[in-house]
This record gives sequence, C-alpha cells and structure tokens, in this order.
Amino acid sequence: MADVIHPNPIGQIATGVLIGALISIVLFYFFSGAGFFITTLMFLWGIITILSAYAFLVTRFITLEVSERELIYKRGIFSLDRIHVPFRKITGLFMRQTLIERIFSLGTLEIDTAGGPFSEVAINSMPYEALKKIVRKIESETRKDEGPDDSGPEPIARPKKSKHSHTMYR
Repeated sequence: MADVIHPNPIGQIATGVLIGALISIVLFYFFSGAGFFITTLMFLWGIITILSAYAFLVTRFITLEVSERELIYKRGIFSLDRIHVPFRKITGLFMRQTLIERIFSLGTLEIDTAGGPFSEVAINSMPYEALKKIVRKIESETRKDEGPDDSGPEPIARPKKSKHSHTMYR
C-alpha cells in the first residue's frame, strides 16, 4: 500500500499575497493619487488571484508516493514525468523550511542519489509531518537492507600472550 502525498499550495499563495501587499504599499507611498492607486491595486490583486489559482492547480498534479521499497515522484498536467527512486539508491535526504513554510507547517524535501551532483527529487510545500514520516520510513528501510553483514569488517582476534612467549622464532 503506497502513501500518496500532495504539496500544499498555501505557501505559494501566502508568498504571492505578501509580495502583492508590499508592492501595493510601495505604490501607494510613491503615487498617492486615488485613481491610480485603485486601478493598480485591482490589477495587482487580479494577478495574485490568477497566480494563486495556478499554484493550487499545479500542486494537485504533483504527487509523491511512498511504497515499500521506493519513492515515486510524479508531476505534470499535459505530459507526466515519473521518477522512481529506490530506497537503496538514496545517498542523502535533506529537509528544510523557509519562513512561510514554517508558519504553515510545510517543508521541502530534497533526495540525493549517487547519480549526479544535483538532487534527484526536490519537492516543496509538503506537509512537514508527512516529510518526517517519509524520512523515518526511508531510514528504517535502509537499515533493514544493510543487515548485520554490512556493518563493516570484523575485528581481528589477537592471540593471547603467554608469560613464556619469546621474540625468537622456534
């Protein structure tokens, strides 16, 4: 049974609203004419509404499936990109949060594999608790795969010295 997780668009929407509000304040400060301000404000909030709807739709078409042995990252509306990352190929997991993501309890997950210098999968605005659950699952599965034989070389047993040992060869 695979868990399917979608990003939450609230982070992008909140960022757009914040930037729009800042631009509105700056425009009001420099151009305090009432007609210009109202027109500009309506234009900015129209753009913010369109960008928010776009963020919402795009996040509905991004999924991260966590199965027993791999992550499957899917994205795309018209063409679908699908990336399979087996747990055993993962070399690094990185979780981070921007200020907006921290406010809304979201986070970004980056997954590195041995295949190149860049992250194989980087997905932002994911629910932070779900990210922690994914990381715990990957860590537990990779520990299972390692087993006791992969822990490193066995220590060499040194022979016990007796009281009568000499340095000369016999």
